[in-house]
Amino acid sequence: MKAAFIGLNNGHLQHLYQMMQESTDDWEITAICEEDPETAKRLEEQKNFKVTHTDFEDMLNNADFDVLAIGEYFGIRGSRA
Repeated sequence: MKAAFIGLNNGHLQHLYQMMQESTDDWEITAICEEDPETAKRLEEQKNFKVTHTDFEDMLNNADFDVLAIGEYFGIRGSRA
């Protein structure tokens, strides 16, 4: 299965990401979207996450994935789904 992430500035999603990374026979992470430039930079520097998109609509339209993990802030999660 191919997975994409939106909003990895969330401990639960970071844990899910790590679990998927460790299960390479089952999962391939194909896209990570973080729209806030400062957060994207911090995630790449401190957590080694490879941010592939800075625009959610761009990721939806151009990334190849089967499952979307949504970890945005509470008020926007519903609209992302």
